[in-house]
Amino acid sequence: QITKLPGTITVLQGLKSLSINNNLIRTIPAEVEFMHRVERISLLGCPIEDLPLGLCHMTSLTELRSYSHELIPLPPARISTDEVIEKTFNLLDTFEHMIKAFETRRLDLSDMELSFFPNEAFQISTLTELNIGMNKFEGVPSVIGNLANLQLLNLAFNYLLQVDFEWEKLTALERLLINNNCIAETLKACFGGLH
Repeated sequence: QITKLPGTITVLQGLKSLSINNNLIRTIPAEVEFMHRVERISLLGCPIEDLPLGLCHMTSLTELRSYSHELIPLPPARISTDEVIEKTFNLLDTFEHMIKAFETRRLDLSDMELSFFPNEAFQISTLTELNIGMNKFEGVPSVIGNLANLQLLNLAFNYLLQVDFEWEKLTALERLLINNNCIAETLKACFGGLH
């Protein structure tokens, strides 16, 4: 498994997609920002601890995927909930700056053990896909209605008790995944205001 991505990767100036999934990489070299043709970076399964803010200068970048169960380098039994939240939000603070800078259309924050939403994500008006499945969310904030261009919303495998927000604002929504939650109300009660 790869443990480090060399800064010399920038010699690959024609590269459009960089996928280094399931390796032991913890950081991304700052030099990556000079790879101006890269449109997609996938870091799924890598124990990423930090993402360089230089990514916001990558004007072609439209997709950044990252999740990890190893946000803290300790055995799971020794990690407190507070530590997980603190470390996760350090990562999300970095995401916030990058998301706003390169105006991504897709955001995947699935399987990150999140228990509350990064509200900054709901201010990205260009977002067309939002995957926040496989987390620990119990509710959906009303600000999700700000995502008027959203076409895909994945809320599956959470702990949602209800989904009471203004669905009618999501006029572009084509796919909604809410399976494997704890929703007790009927679909009619959830979406009764929709026509």
